[in-house]
Amino acid sequence: IAHLAASYGKLVRIKDIALEPIQKSLHQCWQQLQKQVKKGQITTRDAELTMDRISWTTAYDGFENVDLIIEAVVEEETVKQNVFKEISARISTDAIITTNTSTIPLSQLAKHVRNPRRFAGFHFFNPVHRMPLVEVIKAEKTSANTIATLVQLAREWGKVPIVVQDGPGFLVNRILWPYFAEALELLRTGISITDIDQAMFAFGMPMGPFRLMDEVGIDVVWKAGQIMMKYLGNPYPENPILEQMVRSGRLGRKTGRGFYLKKEKGKKRSPVDPHIYRFLELRPSMKMHPTIIQKRILYMMINEATRCLQEKIVESAREVDLALIYGIGFPAFRGGLLAYADQLGIRNFVADMKAFQKAEGERYQPADLLQELANSGHNFYEQS
Repeated sequence: IAHLAASYGKLVRIKDIALEPIQKSLHQCWQQLQKQVKKGQITTRDAELTMDRISWTTAYDGFENVDLIIEAVVEEETVKQNVFKEISARISTDAIITTNTSTIPLSQLAKHVRNPRRFAGFHFFNPVHRMPLVEVIKAEKTSANTIATLVQLAREWGKVPIVVQDGPGFLVNRILWPYFAEALELLRTGISITDIDQAMFAFGMPMGPFRLMDEVGIDVVWKAGQIMMKYLGNPYPENPILEQMVRSGRLGRKTGRGFYLKKEKGKKRSPVDPHIYRFLELRPSMKMHPTIIQKRILYMMINEATRCLQEKIVESAREVDLALIYGIGFPAFRGGLLAYADQLGIRNFVADMKAFQKAEGERYQPADLLQELANSGHNFYEQS
């Protein structure tokens, strides 16, 4: 985020609790700039000027003059609350304070900010230099001027902003969680990692759920899941897979071992860890048609997206689909998640959901809005 802001001419000040993470941040900024130089996107002088715009501190010196704070600390509610208490005492009441939280409801954080009208979510997607989407999240007391300022800034930085209302996981991560959770349930019941990932890749997703969990960090996914289940409830049978992985230090790409191993030199993709099933005490003994795997996972995502519409997290199916295409790489040729549901036919979709509900459990109960659309013969885009 510092690299992005500095690249667009902003003076940036990084604050962290120790010198080591600051050095790591600065090194990552420089590495990214060097990649841009090698590609001919910028000159060496441009890279040097960008780095010159970034300063750092382990205290809060210089923060009294800032216009915008972007908090991006660890995804722990109490840690973020403490940060906001510290920041609020040191900055102008005119400064905008934002959080880059991916899952924690803003209502849990806003109470620790001195001027809640100037507080909002400003959620970037990883990797920041590649992913176009930014969720601009409106808390209960956030002013329209604050939202407008953040939307304009995101556009100036070359991003695609989507304004969403407050709620656990907001929009994209709330819909992404079932992508992971249903895949984990399929694994628990005997479907292989390879079969699940290949089915979703064949559908058009940039990568399957297990490879994506490895890329994101299994500890990050587990923590996000805990937050989501805390606020939304857990419709799934008990599934300890992620906790087992975290407790053993299998965190994915960053530790070189997760569901997959580290990619070997000369290979396009990393292989599934051959010991993962023994470690999890599972046997991939079942075969399931790729289309059924796709339905099991995508239907849960569509159901959650429908609940987001019911709760007015966003106003339209178009916003849902735009956010998922730009935020997680949902295949654009499908038109988007809810456009895909329209193509299936809402009545057909609801009939499938009820069949899955009977076979797999209450998590497949169709959202109220889905039932209304099926009864009326309408679809999502007619509603939008």
